[in-house]
Amino acid sequence: MRPSLALLLIFAAALVCCNKTPKSPSEWEQVLLDEEDARNSAAAPGSAPATHSPVAPAPELTAAGNYAEVFNDSNYIQYASAERLGIEPIHSIDKAYNTRRPLVKIESCDNFELDNLTHSMPFLVPEAADLLNEIGSDFNAVLAKRGAKGQNKIVVTSALRSPYTVKKLRAVNTNAVDSSTHMFATTFDIAWNKFYTPDASNSLNPEILKRILAEVLLEKRNQGKCYVKYEQKSPCFHITVNR
Repeated sequence: MRPSLALLLIFAAALVCCNKTPKSPSEWEQVLLDEEDARNSAAAPGSAPATHSPVAPAPELTAAGNYAEVFNDSNYIQYASAERLGIEPIHSIDKAYNTRRPLVKIESCDNFELDNLTHSMPFLVPEAADLLNEIGSDFNAVLAKRGAKGQNKIVVTSALRSPYTVKKLRAVNTNAVDSSTHMFATTFDIAWNKFYTPDASNSLNPEILKRILAEVLLEKRNQGKCYVKYEQKSPCFHITVNR
């Protein structure tokens, strides 16, 4: 008795599944881009919903361009956390070694790259330093899972500021405020428009990397570990530790 067409199709599908190979970085980039297109189409009036999502998105990040809506924790909320966990504002780098709470000097490592800090100093309270390393480690883990281990790292663009550097920064950056949480060493900025790679030819799509970073940050924020503000004029995620 000849097998039915349905059984043959099931058998063929099983063979395909058994012979799948891991996607290369360029392939999973395209998968994520296709996923983004599907979400945007689903959000359009009268469009059919997407039926498959190869990488599960964070619930609140369901449409492109809504980062500012999702990450909108006010300076008022962040300031309260900064005062509770942070140091007294200092006026020079030598004071960083004599504060009411110990500070950790941050340096480029496997989890993140430290940018050229023109208006801040590379110090954070221990909770903020731990959070930064956790964010970088989780970001790297996502890339490694998709076969892109070691190709890109997050870039830290700002850390501890003094009242003087805050004042100087306000002259060139409209996002800067007098009541900056950076003065408490509880806050750091991570760029969303650039990522470090030791080999420029091996760099991945920055929009995909931004999306991955946003999903890592959203998880930390939902866990109550931090507050996040998406800044556009100074392209970064402004992050204040909460515990």
